[in-house]
Amino acid sequence: MKQINFVYSRNKLDFKKFAKSSDYNDVVSYHDIITKLVKNDNDNEKPSDFVVNSYLRIKIVKTMTDDNSTKIIYALKDLNPYIISSIKELMSEYCEDEIEFSLTIIQHKKLPISENDMLDIKSIDFLNKIDYITI
Repeated sequence: MKQINFVYSRNKLDFKKFAKSSDYNDVVSYHDIITKLVKNDNDNEKPSDFVVNSYLRIKIVKTMTDDNSTKIIYALKDLNPYIISSIKELMSEYCEDEIEFSLTIIQHKKLPISENDMLDIKSIDFLNKIDYITI
């Protein structure tokens, strides 16, 4: 069985703190992918969404087919239910094991979660649990 924890944070540092304090085999993070691609770009420019999404897909497939990756943390860029469902479907497509999905929302005191985001969260029906953490 694989455990996938989607983590939403409005900033990279809060996500990094959470990831370091958590016990996971693998981290799939658009933050890390963008940073890696910018460092490898001659002009240090941010890559296009297409390039970032391609790298995310490769990382997801690699993680889901790796038998040693049983606890996975996935950094969400936003709380769009359609995108989260698409990521879930991609993960399920490449994994033969049962998958348990959860969501952790890191709330920063200075960057509260909006009402629209809260409504989006409630519309995601496949999550096993939702945790709220305040930093």
